[in-house]
Amino acid sequence: MSAKPGAKGGSEEAPQEEELYVTGKLSISNRHGLSLIDLLERVRVLEQQVAELPALKVKVTSLENRVLNLTNSLYAYKLLRNRFISTFKRDKLENATDED
Repeated sequence: MSAKPGAKGGSEEAPQEEELYVTGKLSISNRHGLSLIDLLERVRVLEQQVAELPALKVKVTSLENRVLNLTNSLYAYKLLRNRFISTFKRDKLENATDED
């Protein structure tokens, strides 16, 4: 491969200290740049996901508290259920045991 005329010194003309901002569509002139075609879209999606993190943390905390409350109420539910069954057996079936 030979260098194209006028290509010499191209890197010296590029800004060295300032950041480059790209707006609009990117055009890629070599195969190595193909992975950069959707770079702006990927950055936008990642920024959106990062912005949603605090809301997701609040939701996770809320769901964890809800599961904890349900777990704690399980024992009370079992006692209530057994009491209902014992009362039903005593009053309706007239077949209560000593445990009832």
